[in-house]
Amino acid sequence: MAAVIAASGSDSIEIYLGTLVSDSITSSVATEGGGESKSYSIYVREGIERYVYLANSDGNLWGIWNADEEDYIIEAGSATGGRTVSLTFSQTDNQKLFVRTLNPDAPESFTFKIYVP
Repeated sequence: MAAVIAASGSDSIEIYLGTLVSDSITSSVATEGGGESKSYSIYVREGIERYVYLANSDGNLWGIWNADEEDYIIEAGSATGGRTVSLTFSQTDNQKLFVRTLNPDAPESFTFKIYVP
């Protein structure tokens, strides 16, 4: 079972693959678009399909940014509510992910899960 490491400053929470993560951004790194983000790391294996679920409680646009791919792997907002996408990573390694919102007002609440179908 792979582990997800959630990091915010000096705080670290270990979460296992398939665990629903409910969190909020209380202090974070500002994004280029003026929003906020919180970083996570997950160990993944190459070629194995994963599902990624993302939802938020505030109706704002949220996304999970993959630092290695330099792109969003999922976005969810007021029009979509919760959303799930399938994803296959191209290499076995720790992937750094950022949960981001364009709203600069913290705290913002979100829920996500990365799991095997």
